[in-house]
Amino acid sequence: LRVHKFNYCFIALNFLKEECEVKRITISAENFVSGDALNYSLGFFWQMLRTFRVVVDEDDKSKSLEDSILAWLKEMLAGYNDIDLTAGFKSDSFSTGQVMLALLNEFDSTWLSYSDVDPTKKLDNCTQALQLAEEKMSIPAIIDAAELSTGKASEKELVLYLSLFQTAYQEKMAGQSVMRRAQLEEENRSLNARWAELE
Repeated sequence: LRVHKFNYCFIALNFLKEECEVKRITISAENFVSGDALNYSLGFFWQMLRTFRVVVDEDDKSKSLEDSILAWLKEMLAGYNDIDLTAGFKSDSFSTGQVMLALLNEFDSTWLSYSDVDPTKKLDNCTQALQLAEEKMSIPAIIDAAELSTGKASEKELVLYLSLFQTAYQEKMAGQSVMRRAQLEEENRSLNARWAELE
């Protein structure tokens, strides 16, 4: 029932205000349930990200979230000579869709042919990137492709969206570490069994 949804959202928002001491929450339970006021929702998620963010750069904990995300991007995309991030989040490489497509290509190179990306097809590239991220990585398209392709996506929207990419990468790396550890343990058991046979 709708009234239950209002109640649950109210309880959650109240918990954030009172127990977590999150100040200036500008969205209401009604906004959440009715699904209106996208700007309020994005503002809320931005505030939650800033409040509860995990330190991205262990070497420099004083870095802002924006600086950490940008540094991560530069590291991830260092091999892409056609991507220039010197202008930060105002870089044309965002509006051409190249940044998002390159991140997708780094995550799994079977999803697209990055060498075929035409930077003049901005809207097509941005649309493809957002759709692939949603379909393949379950990253919701919280940015509008048209706004992204015209350079109208705000820095906050970009940072919030890119933080979802970063989380997906961290989860992938953690999963690979677990798989590698299991593989090494299996190899160790196999070697021990062979050693026992030789004795």
